[in-house]
Parts: sequence; C-alpha cells; structure tokens
Amino acid sequence: YNAAVSGCKSAAHWCLALNTLDAMSAAKVRPDAFSCSTSIHACGQSLQWRTSLELSAAHDSLVSSTQPNEVICGAIAGALGTGMQWRLSASLLASMSCHLRVMPSQVSFNLATRACLEAGNWKHVLDLLRVMTRLRVPADEVTFSTAINSC
Repeated sequence: YNAAVSGCKSAAHWCLALNTLDAMSAAKVRPDAFSCSTSIHACGQSLQWRTSLELSAAHDSLVSSTQPNEVICGAIAGALGTGMQWRLSASLLASMSCHLRVMPSQVSFNLATRACLEAGNWKHVLDLLRVMTRLRVPADEVTFSTAINSC
C-alpha cells in the first residue's frame, strides 16, 4: 500500500492517494505515518491544502497509537507552504513544540520560510529564523538562501 501511495504522490494523483488510504482501512490495514505523510504531500502538491489539513486531523484515528510526529507536521507545513498559506504554516511550527510535543525539524522550518518568501513576507522569514535559533534547530544552506532572497 505504501508503494501505491508513494506512486500517487509522484504522479500528483492526490485523489488516488486518498482512495488508497480508504482501501487500506477497508482491508483492515492501518496506515502508518509514511502512508499519511505521503498522502498529505500528494494533496499539497496539487494545492489541496485544505484536504491536507483534514487528513492530518484524521491522522490520530488512522494511525494506530502514534502521536503526530515531525514527518506528519513537516508534510502539513509543506502542503500549506505550497498552497501559499504561510500564516498557517508558521503557526503550525509555533505550536508543534508547545502543544504537540513535537520538535520541528530543519526541513519543516525551510518549508515554512519558503512559504513566507513566496508570499513576500520577509519579516516572518526572519521571525522563523529566530524561532529556529531559540529551539536550537540548525539552519542550513536552504535556510540562509531563503533568508537572503527574502530581503
């Protein structure tokens, strides 16, 4: 099933990715974090960020006994960023460590800063860099490139 979901993501067939999740449930196979995050990515690539949020909300009932993790949160941040929802993406990062007890990764921050850059919000890019420093998340070339390009 995971290979099918991954293929749907690669081909940008978000509906088929969701249908595969439904098929897994019908076959009494519980989707794992990979299945869910890949489906969220597929939705995000097709600018279906609302569907990504709905899928992430359903994550707890889909995935057996796991909490939202960095992979799921990163997938959501990416989907929101692709959908130009920089405020939601930045808000998700802010709430990850506080409410979800998930430490956002460098990739999650890079996705959120990219969304802010594309929306022309250089101040928010710099705010996210400060949050990265406070949380001791290391910045990389992508992070710095985004920051430079935003100014």
